[in-house]
Amino acid sequence: MNDLARRFLDHLRAELGEPGLEYAEPPMAISGGYDAQVFSFRLNTIHEGWARPLILRLLGVQHDPRRAVLESVIQNTVATLGYPAPRAIAATADTTVLGGAFLVMARGLAADARRSMARCGVDARRDAAALSMPSTRAPSSRRWTLSEPAMR
Repeated sequence: MNDLARRFLDHLRAELGEPGLEYAEPPMAISGGYDAQVFSFRLNTIHEGWARPLILRLLGVQHDPRRAVLESVIQNTVATLGYPAPRAIAATADTTVLGGAFLVMARGLAADARRSMARCGVDARRDAAALSMPSTRAPSSRRWTLSEPAMR
């Protein structure tokens, strides 16, 4: 087990009050995180919300740590509105645990998202190019992120 996985597990043991907590699947890096490190993992736990496939999204030190908490609020709000978005089950601005702020959310919603889009007449595979997200880079060299305006 690497250092990040060990520190994260120690944190979860304390937060969940489950000293014997272990990984069913240790954190595995997932490619594609634009500005964060993304890991999939599973826990052997008695806590219902945590006993499923999960994602750890670890923000880099260049980000305001409050961004993790803001992202969790946005994720949960969008999911509550009925959009196929993963719910965040935990978030912290504490950078001492893993070296950056982080959030934990449900994993495996791709099939749910495809079903939701199909109900709206969208074929995710056929229409992939039309569904691609616009770039988050501003025309200038200054980078814009969704959370930036809210942090002011």
